[in-house]
Amino acid sequence: MIDTRRLDMLRGDLGADGVQEVLAIFIEEAEAHLARLAAAGDARAQEGPLHSLRGGALNLGFADLALASRAAETAVRAGRALGPEDITDLVALWQASRAAFARLAPDCVPA
Repeated sequence: MIDTRRLDMLRGDLGADGVQEVLAIFIEEAEAHLARLAAAGDARAQEGPLHSLRGGALNLGFADLALASRAAETAVRAGRALGPEDITDLVALWQASRAAFARLAPDCVPA
């Protein structure tokens, strides 16, 4: 679920405090992307939030979320809008990913 190699690299480059700062920004942005995704009326409007969510997830090592976002992005590019169930699944994966990250790196989670 979490790419531990990426997490280790981030810790080495930024330290726990730096990862906390980046994660805090990503949490805020991911929540906004998911809200935009839920409010989007068609596949075209869903593409941007999915692309941004995927990029942030890759940056922080949220591997499963990045893969799911990529698959969803591919679907919307093909014209298949995500339905409410798809979005619910992405939100659940986001929540599970945050919990897994917190278990692996409690020192890197913002207070």
